[in-house]
Amino acid sequence: MAFKMKYPIVADYLPKGTKRRPGKKLKKIVFIVAHDTGNKGSTAKDHIHYYRNSPHISAAAQLFCDDVDIRECIPALLKTPERANHVIYNVTANNKLYDATANEMAIGVELCWGKEINSKKAYNRYVWTLAYLCYKYSLDPRRDIIGHDSLDPRRKSDPTNALAYMGKTFNQLITDVLAEFKDCTASKMLPAPQVPSSKNGKTHKVIKGDTLWDLSQQYGTTVDRLKALNPEISVTSLVVGSILLIERAKGRATTSQKPHYHNVVRGDTFWGLSSKYKVSVENLRRWNPMINEKALTVDSKVLVGYTDVVTPKPANMSKQKVTSELQAFLDESPVRPYPGKTLKRGAKGKDIEAIQRAVKVSVDGVYGMATENAVKAYQKRFTFLTPTGEVDYRTWNVMF
Repeated sequence: MAFKMKYPIVADYLPKGTKRRPGKKLKKIVFIVAHDTGNKGSTAKDHIHYYRNSPHISAAAQLFCDDVDIRECIPALLKTPERANHVIYNVTANNKLYDATANEMAIGVELCWGKEINSKKAYNRYVWTLAYLCYKYSLDPRRDIIGHDSLDPRRKSDPTNALAYMGKTFNQLITDVLAEFKDCTASKMLPAPQVPSSKNGKTHKVIKGDTLWDLSQQYGTTVDRLKALNPEISVTSLVVGSILLIERAKGRATTSQKPHYHNVVRGDTFWGLSSKYKVSVENLRRWNPMINEKALTVDSKVLVGYTDVVTPKPANMSKQKVTSELQAFLDESPVRPYPGKTLKRGAKGKDIEAIQRAVKVSVDGVYGMATENAVKAYQKRFTFLTPTGEVDYRTWNVMF
């Protein structure tokens, strides 16, 4: 699945080894911080010129978008990503939400705005850049893009200021990024909605003030693991009264979820559906990002929840050696149910398309040599998988 390159990205790099560009590689990309420049009327080129002339100042972002250019001044998309100091270090919200420091594990993208800048063109480049980052680093816009003002609300108001100037909201931005992702991948489907987890195991009922960071400390786990166990949650606002899975119960079967849809009738509202199906309005919005909740279309479908689908583990699993690292994957339910058999060369269908997306080869639904080789390369990344080029239950659970 290739990504449509609608716009060129201009390499306009700052000198390496300065405070603006320390030159340190990012450990990994966990999320994206959406910024605006705060300087109305200044272009991407203007800002990078200012950066270049003030190397003694540390504040910087990797990417700038205006109505003419997308400029990369610190590597993010064109080269191996490097660190930029785009969020002040004494702000701890990024660690509590993502178990990661923004400057070390996030990309910062700046939106240029103002009277001298064509808002529509700048916004379109901004949306495309965010979508491309999500594609390149396998991120989900619904959870992995956050506004600077959400991390540092006392000091910052970006990108809300620029978006408001352009007649947009942050929620609209995320909806537009999802649509752009769909368009640029020529996909008939958006990235899969976050699937509610089966609550079979140790759980926690959310109370006012809970954060993922606090819960990770309370239960001796990590934010990443809580996010993996509860993929439907919003990292920025846990819903009071909702149930979080802390540790999955061990057993011989895994549980995945089948989507359940509601056919809209006259008079339906998200509030009414949330009451009927015992889900939050926030989740309805997250699961249905392309639906205008203020004008539901009669006979359209609204995703209102999921039902559990149990997939038995293969009978011979007990005879196979399972390391503790592999067991950690097997204890989690795959987000896509295991098809019940090993997939190998010659197989066809939707499951093969899912595998091809996971190993980043051309998606045609046919398990050929290229897919087999890519699966082998994927398996070699894990010491507990045998590089056979075939996707058995073990590889499937690691992959999904």
